[in-house]
Amino acid sequence: MNSEEENLETYYLIWLDNSTANIQKKQHTQAELRSSIYYLKIFSDEEQCENYIQSLSNDDRIILIINTQLGKRFIPRIHQLPQITSIYVFCVDKSKYQAWANQYKKIKCLVSQYDELASQIGYDQKRRIKAKIDEPLSISILDENSTNTFN
Repeated sequence: MNSEEENLETYYLIWLDNSTANIQKKQHTQAELRSSIYYLKIFSDEEQCENYIQSLSNDDRIILIINTQLGKRFIPRIHQLPQITSIYVFCVDKSKYQAWANQYKKIKCLVSQYDELASQIGYDQKRRIKAKIDEPLSISILDENSTNTFN
């Protein structure tokens, strides 16, 4: 990854979409998403997207946006990767794909509207940040190399 693409945030937002429909709505949604997670990388090619995901550290956190057409092929290949924390699937008919989505625990939401996608990811990201802030901070005050023993 070159320095121009360096992500300084905890989360990567990756959008895999090869559809040319609704370009203006997608661009508007992408701008909205950047208010929650600025780092947004867009792919139209599955292989390039998968290679990029696998090039990241296991400690990186990826939120994936994908449509059902690509998702049915792509999600089984990447679902087990530790970098993938959440998947949002854009589909026209939620009820048609709900049983399929239930097979994958990382699929957080099926959405049928772009504004719904942006608001759901924004809401979930606020919850992630709050949960992270509310987690107790673990601090070790003992020197692991110390030879002292305590009773």
